[in-house]
Amino acid sequence: MFSNLRTEGGKTNHLFIPSSIQLFSNLEDLVKVKGANVRVLNRFSGYSSKRPLRGTSVTLPKSYIEYMDNNKRDYRERFEYQLPFVLLQNTVTELSRDGHENIKLEYERDGEIVSTRNAEVDPILSNASTFQIKFLAQRAVPDDERGLCMW
Repeated sequence: MFSNLRTEGGKTNHLFIPSSIQLFSNLEDLVKVKGANVRVLNRFSGYSSKRPLRGTSVTLPKSYIEYMDNNKRDYRERFEYQLPFVLLQNTVTELSRDGHENIKLEYERDGEIVSTRNAEVDPILSNASTFQIKFLAQRAVPDDERGLCMW
C-alpha cells in the first residue's frame, strides 16, 4: 500500500510509475456533480469540509495548518470534490435498485454539462454491473493540489 498515492485525473505523484501506464482508465474519467435532488449525490456538489462518503477522508497535518496560517488562509477551507464516473454510475445504479425515482442530476464531464431528470433510467448512468459495484469501489477526490493526505 502506498500512502497518499494519487493516480486520478491522468495525474500521478508516483516517482516511477507515470499515469500513461495505468492499466485501467476509470480514474481518468472524473466528473463534478453540479446538483441533484438526492442527498447522497448532492453532497458532492459545491464545497464541503466534511467527507462526502465513507472512504473519503482528509487529514490535515500540523505542517499544513501552519502553511495555511502563514498564508493568511483558514485551514478549515472547504474542498470541491470530483468523483470517478464509475462511482457516479455505481451510486445511481444502487439508488435505482433501491427504488428511487425521478432522480434529477446535473454534472460536468469532459467540460460538458449533462442534465437528466430521470437518472435512474438513463442507460449510461444506471447500468453498472454487480461486478462493477462490488469490485470497482472508489472514492471522491478533493479537487485540490495542496497535497492533502486522504484515507
